[in-house]
Amino acid sequence: MKWTVDEDKALLTAFMMSGVDQLNGTSKISRDKWVNIMRAFEVARQENPYNIKRRKMEAVKSRWRRMNLSVKKWADVYAEASKLKGSDSSEADILADAHRMYQGCSNGARFTFKHSWNIIKQHRNWQGSTNHFPYECSGNVGEVAMKKTQEKEQEMEESLEKMRHENMKKMEKIERLKKLHMLMTITT
Repeated sequence: MKWTVDEDKALLTAFMMSGVDQLNGTSKISRDKWVNIMRAFEVARQENPYNIKRRKMEAVKSRWRRMNLSVKKWADVYAEASKLKGSDSSEADILADAHRMYQGCSNGARFTFKHSWNIIKQHRNWQGSTNHFPYECSGNVGEVAMKKTQEKEQEMEESLEKMRHENMKKMEKIERLKKLHMLMTITT
């Protein structure tokens, strides 16, 4: 059975409420923790029986593994896209680049857990890699990085040219003022 957004949210909420500190794979979570996660998931199912189906523990673990890996990869890709874009970029630009990068790192697969990401993106364990990009990806990631570098260089060149132009105007104004000052001192 295909998982719904409501089921993913219930699983994520159950997982976070269970008190598991490490957001790692299922192998590092004790059986007792999984029992607690299943209880919380069942409570959510009873509150919303039409959108949340009854699931066995193995199905829940499998879904968690898939969601966890995908969202962690997204967090790293999003962090990298944010670094490449810079602080002056819009969220939409960063998201577009992150989606392209994610597909390049996932054999063309799209990121399908945006609903989960929106819930947990502020959690420290989901912030993404800060010191290096841990994935081998196909060409479009390099293309995105190259494009961003070229855009930054173009912006810097335009800014430099604008500063040169402004300085030239200031120098011309200073020269005019010097001439005016000389004329005024000669006539007095």
